Amino acid sequence: MASINKGLYNYILQHKKLFSGVMYVSLFAGIFCIIYYGKNLISGGDISVFYYTFSTIVQGFLALVGFLGAVSIYKLQIIENQASKISSSLEESIALYKGPIAYTYSWIETMNECGYILDNKENNWKINEITSAHSKMCNLRDEKDSIRNVIVDFSIISMVNIMFALINLPISKILVINNLLQLAVLFLVINIILSFFSAKIAISVIRKCLGYGFTL
Repeated sequence: MASINKGLYNYILQHKKLFSGVMYVSLFAGIFCIIYYGKNLISGGDISVFYYTFSTIVQGFLALVGFLGAVSIYKLQIIENQASKISSSLEESIALYKGPIAYTYSWIETMNECGYILDNKENNWKINEITSAHSKMCNLRDEKDSIRNVIVDFSIISMVNIMFALINLPISKILVINNLLQLAVLFLVINIILSFFSAKIAISVIRKCLGYGFTL
């Protein structure tokens, strides 16, 4: 079973452009059908399709925000632990240059001190060790910043998506009562598009936090 899953995973990675194209085509085809046959979605003033869709978006993305928040916090903690471990291994070396205060440094401060030491050519003791550690900490810092940025992007677009869906719940009923079906369908389509891009960013979060390599 594990070999089958691994084979499927590798197949998706090798053909991810194809899968992405199919997903985009499916999205736009679905939007076209909703717009073109919008009136057929509602018979006799039945607006359940709007309620089901908007409420599903709200519940689904609230759950997704919580899940990805927990995953990203877990990943950021791993990064912090790795960087702190590297920093601790350099305490004695940095203390020779800065004194006992080096033992109180955070890993960011240690990284900055390493950069200063590397910029000053006269400080050439343990240069290989410091160069390697500095490079690793810089990579961890960049990874941490990247995760934080994509989490912020996902949170913002998801909150906009959720708020828009909550607003559309009562508005859709008003639009249907006033026979403005196409406008109600348009709002539904906008929410679906926002959901798609939210999901796209969510996949990016998963890829960065869990090493999942497939992106839309």
